[in-house]
Amino acid sequence: RTFLAQMLYEGKKLYLQDLLLPHEKKGIKIGYTDSELEWVKENELYIWQYFVERQVLYQTEVEWVQRFLEPAPFSKFYTEQDNATPGKIGVWIGWQIVKSYMKHNDVSLQELLEINESDLFNKSKYKPKK
Repeated sequence: RTFLAQMLYEGKKLYLQDLLLPHEKKGIKIGYTDSELEWVKENELYIWQYFVERQVLYQTEVEWVQRFLEPAPFSKFYTEQDNATPGKIGVWIGWQIVKSYMKHNDVSLQELLEINESDLFNKSKYKPKK
């Protein structure tokens, strides 16, 4: 599976949590502190640019999953600021893409769960905020 497919799989799981636990804080759902949640919101565009510029969305190497999807104290961009980043940043991005897809498409939950990753991504109209 591609890095993008795995991000979207994790994003679907968090979207389901949104439906099942609508009053729970987003940070609790993904396991972020308030400051980590604020960091990913403020840096979403830059995270997305990092993935796109390095052409990792369709990579299948386990390295990308380990660096950006698995629980960790921080994500591994291999920069000086790594310690400021929360882990699972790819999960956060996947969640945002799924939310964007649901916002722009009138589909059932069953259809969301069954759609392939490529169609979901292409129909999501995902564009991080500046």
